[in-house]
Amino acid sequence: MNDNLKLAYSAEVASATKAGKTSNLKLDRPIMFCGGGTLGAVVPLLAVVEEIKKLSPERELVWVGTDTPQIKEVVESYGIKFETLPVVKADRFWSLQNLAVPFNFIRVLVKAARLLDKYFPETIVNAGSFTGVPLIWLGKVFGCRVIIHQQDRVPSLSNQLTGYLANVVTVAFSDMKHIFTPKIGIYLGNPIRQSLLDAVAKFKIQNLKFKILVMGGSSGALGLNEKIKMCLPQLLEKFQVIHLTGRGKGVDFKNENYQQEEFVFDGLARFYAEAEVVISRCGLNAITELSALKKKTIFVPLPDSHQGANAQWLAQNGAVVLRQAEITSEILLKKIGEALESASPKWWEFYQLDAAHKLAEIVLESK
Repeated sequence: MNDNLKLAYSAEVASATKAGKTSNLKLDRPIMFCGGGTLGAVVPLLAVVEEIKKLSPERELVWVGTDTPQIKEVVESYGIKFETLPVVKADRFWSLQNLAVPFNFIRVLVKAARLLDKYFPETIVNAGSFTGVPLIWLGKVFGCRVIIHQQDRVPSLSNQLTGYLANVVTVAFSDMKHIFTPKIGIYLGNPIRQSLLDAVAKFKIQNLKFKILVMGGSSGALGLNEKIKMCLPQLLEKFQVIHLTGRGKGVDFKNENYQQEEFVFDGLARFYAEAEVVISRCGLNAITELSALKKKTIFVPLPDSHQGANAQWLAQNGAVVLRQAEITSEILLKKIGEALESASPKWWEFYQLDAAHKLAEIVLESK
């Protein structure tokens, strides 16, 4: 945001405060979204962006994320300004590189301060991305309103580091309202892009061989890819397989019934529409989309990760869950049968119709 607009806003605030009419302020400052690295913390906020563009088309939006080409490409396709902010990483074990962490973090704080000074945002919105941590810490100094959305059942470290500063906390699960005590979370469900649901509905798939969609998240999953590769000879005797591998994580396998894609975003709708069964990781975006589309699914959580808690909840609500280490052709074929036999499992109820719209309304509320 330029200096003239800052001065204009400051003058309006001063005048309104003196007159006791701060509720009449009409000069909207930008909304800043945070998210990068993978699409996990990005996609739910893009759903909110879609709703904001309907409710307030002229509102200025800016996105701050890591220097990841696929994230930048996806965000900019929504017509949003994209700024980069690196994430400071530290080894979990002792190393010389950790000595540079404090200096790197100072550099990140300086850049975060410059971005806040440049755009002077009214609200900062984060859904678990580490990119949001320095922006939220400094944003409170700049007088920014902070909104945090917690997706997974295990709170992300970034949200733990910033939850106490949030003006509003929203949660994806109804039993997680007190996850950032003393803040009381608002249960909304997890936002999903209406554009995706609309695109899936447009496809009229007819006379196609039974298809299985395998997806390991936006960045793929090497471990899952290798397990699926081992099972392909037997799977392809009965099914066609669409495999989303992640960039740079392709599988060396050729067959007329096997389609491999490294990364899709807009094209995901067609794959969803064609798939009879989905084999998926347990990220919250996948769970939300698959529940909204009522897809028969086999969930394979990322080993030793927060997805384990998501998988436990899924299993308790009728989902077919399979540990990665257990995957063999015989077991996978058996689980496909179980998924097909499951009628209206309770986990399909996870999707909440108006989550994105409700969160957009919260974001657009004045202080």
